[in-house]
Amino acid sequence: MYTFIILICTLGNPCFMVSDATPMTYHTTEACEMAGSAKRDELSRGLVALGYTMDRSDVQCIPSPPSA
Repeated sequence: MYTFIILICTLGNPCFMVSDATPMTYHTTEACEMAGSAKRDELSRGLVALGYTMDRSDVQCIPSPPSA
């Protein structure tokens, strides 16, 4: 099971990391990367609409922690 983290950097601002706030996990890294990329694209479009200039962004899938 995997979950994603997204790193977004805009010009003139510190980079920030976003993780999936839902308890959603993905069975394969491919499914995780697809979901993470879609969320990254959504966030990037929102930031550009607010006037930010994108510098770089990345999606990384990591093994999800075991559930309690």
